[in-house]
Amino acid sequence: MTRRATILQVGHPLLQQQAAAVADVHNPDIQQLIDDLIATMQAASGVGIAAPQIGQSWQLVIVASRPNARYPHAPVMEPLALINPCI
Repeated sequence: MTRRATILQVGHPLLQQQAAAVADVHNPDIQQLIDDLIATMQAASGVGIAAPQIGQSWQLVIVASRPNARYPHAPVMEPLALINPCI
């Protein structure tokens, strides 16, 4: 079951910690986390969200784009999960 989570705000201690790498990308809990992140991001009309923002300290980010009230000219882009991203 997909659930929308509360988004942590700037200053929360978890957001200041280094997130753990995802070791098993096939773990059903990771897929559930991806689904929860997408639902939470869409409910907030966002274009991206990271797992630590919902209290899950994993190196997992969702990026997506679609026109909405905050970004009316945004291009349409399906959600993309980035697992253990590196710069």
